[in-house]
Amino acid sequence: DLSVTGPAGVIVSRMDLSVRSDETVALVGESGSGKSMTARAVMGILPAGVTATGSLRLGETDVDLADGPRALQGLRGRRISMLLQNPFTSLSPVHKCGSQIAATLPPESRGPGEIARRLGEVELPARVAGLYPFELSGGMSQRVALAASLASDPEVLIGDEPTTALDVTTQREVLELLHRIQRERGMALLLITHDLGVARERADRILVMYAGRLLESGAGDRLLDAPRHPYTAALRDSEPPLHHRVERLSSVPGAVPRPSEVPVGCSFAARCSFADEKCRTDEPPL
Repeated sequence: DLSVTGPAGVIVSRMDLSVRSDETVALVGESGSGKSMTARAVMGILPAGVTATGSLRLGETDVDLADGPRALQGLRGRRISMLLQNPFTSLSPVHKCGSQIAATLPPESRGPGEIARRLGEVELPARVAGLYPFELSGGMSQRVALAASLASDPEVLIGDEPTTALDVTTQREVLELLHRIQRERGMALLLITHDLGVARERADRILVMYAGRLLESGAGDRLLDAPRHPYTAALRDSEPPLHHRVERLSSVPGAVPRPSEVPVGCSFAARCSFADEKCRTDEPPL
């Protein structure tokens, strides 16, 4: 029952989300749908003036999100970790890679051997510990960021567009690496992505978000093949085809409404060619 509220109104409304150990859940939707705000609420790192209500359960630990970021101090960066989109902004440019990984390790485990082991887990040589992020390629930098995110051995990793800044070949390498580490650790992965191909290929379940609301959820190998909500179908149809030419690329007209402009009823009704009067008064079930 997560809700996130900012100065302009409700950003995320009554969101229910679960991720099991060893499971990948993809959260998809256009920019402005509330995906990153959901992740920030779970981590307790919402911007100033934005608050969250609802509850979080991790194993046997329960947290009331209304208690604010302090309630998540024992979980954030330890049992729940986050991998961000751009390693060149998430990593410090003035600290060497080894020290940035060490910062997330317990004091007794910050020796060169442990840092080298952590780098080896993400398939990087030990010498990378002595380099600065700007001396590395984008893919190598993201592996360093991944090593730092995993150094606390979290039970849950949130990847917020973790491969968007990378070229396609490097993106696949990082996703394969993340998949292998997840399976080895039995870790839960919440993957926020705009790339429906990544969601289709990597996710056990896909959740579709729009204007702060969860519209549809289903198994990763079936939801995009047989969507039940018009928004999910519109997202799928907006993917450029790889095997044939089309005269015009499909797109969804209009834009995601701002928090203060989300209408009563189905939040997608204003952009939906199937909408009728009921859509404008009743919110459809998940």
